[in-house]
Amino acid sequence: MSIRDEIIGRLEGEEIIFYDPPEIFDACIVGIAQRSHDFFVLYDYDAVIDALTLDGIQSGTDASEAREEAMDHFGFNVVGGWYGRATPAFVTRVKVDE
Repeated sequence: MSIRDEIIGRLEGEEIIFYDPPEIFDACIVGIAQRSHDFFVLYDYDAVIDALTLDGIQSGTDASEAREEAMDHFGFNVVGGWYGRATPAFVTRVKVDE
């Protein structure tokens, strides 16, 4: 069972939005988040940038340019979009050195 199938099963009857293509974005899914009565898919910000960068490198772009293109694409086309209450969100994991 894929992560999408699992989320669809858990949120049966709810509107769900996933980013495509699944080959890039599904490995970046952290889980399901809730805001008030709305549920939405939660993605790992850094994992998405890394996946988009890798996709660019595999397409023949050099690493630094691929990273820059990934950041631009993400900022404009992914996180910059609002598709309603089920719009996915992104989390940046914070680590504290002790």
